[in-house]
Amino acid sequence: MGRAFVLLSLLLAAALARAEPVIVRFQVDVPRAFGYVIGDLVERRVTAEVAKPYRLREEALPEPGRLGPWLELRRVEVKERRGFTTNRYEIGLIYQVFNSPEGLKVLSLPTVQIEFTDGAQRSVAREVPAWAFTVAPVVPGEPVVLQGLGEMRPDVAPRMIATGPYWGRLALYGAGIVAILLYLAYAYIGLPFVARSNGPFARAYRDIRASLRRGGTDTLHVALRRIHRALDETAGATMFGERLGEFFARHPRYADLRDDTERFFRLSQHEFFGVGAAAPETRSVAWLLAFCRDWRDRERGVA
Repeated sequence: MGRAFVLLSLLLAAALARAEPVIVRFQVDVPRAFGYVIGDLVERRVTAEVAKPYRLREEALPEPGRLGPWLELRRVEVKERRGFTTNRYEIGLIYQVFNSPEGLKVLSLPTVQIEFTDGAQRSVAREVPAWAFTVAPVVPGEPVVLQGLGEMRPDVAPRMIATGPYWGRLALYGAGIVAILLYLAYAYIGLPFVARSNGPFARAYRDIRASLRRGGTDTLHVALRRIHRALDETAGATMFGERLGEFFARHPRYADLRDDTERFFRLSQHEFFGVGAAAPETRSVAWLLAFCRDWRDRERGVA
């Protein structure tokens, strides 16, 4: 008795399962049936929801291609969304009109079979019915027979406008921009360059060269005194040989000139006070001029 009840229950459950619909929802969205011309796209959208384990057989969908002299199936779009008990599909069938009739023409989209399978041997299908719509010519027929009303007319030439005021305003704006750029160049490039060109050693270099052009018997001492003054102006105080370490620590951009500067101070001590000995190569205005030029280049930041 118990076995019979269990068998009966199983048979009843199987019958109920077979009674449940496989296709829970099948909806075809119909586009407008008029207003199409050559090149327009006609889209049909199908929304289908099927019970699991059924799924869409995408290989059974139509292949893109020509459907005659008027229509072409451009592409088929499929979006799948899997749920807990059902699978939902959004299917797009996009057609294109690629011919133009002489007058209003009725065309028809073909019937399409949408098939679902459980992956084994069972399958179900629903039909998207054929659908008719109208296509109009791009250029309608002759509305009247009067001269000038039927044939195509040339494009209207654009109206010419006076550009003189605009060119004048553009020139004025351009002149203002150039003036601003020149001012910025002078402020950020010219002024610093002028300042570097008039530094203590730049002036000393010009003075020593002028002294050489004038000639004289005391040009070596003139050059020594002029360089001493440039050193004092650069340091902001009287510069002595024993303060060189402190000076170069505060002005590291001149640090590579320390050896020559020490030779200069030994030359100065020897020439003015007779103290110590100076290297023979330093006892010339040419060496002093080169020494002053090196300081000028560091002063300008070009070396």
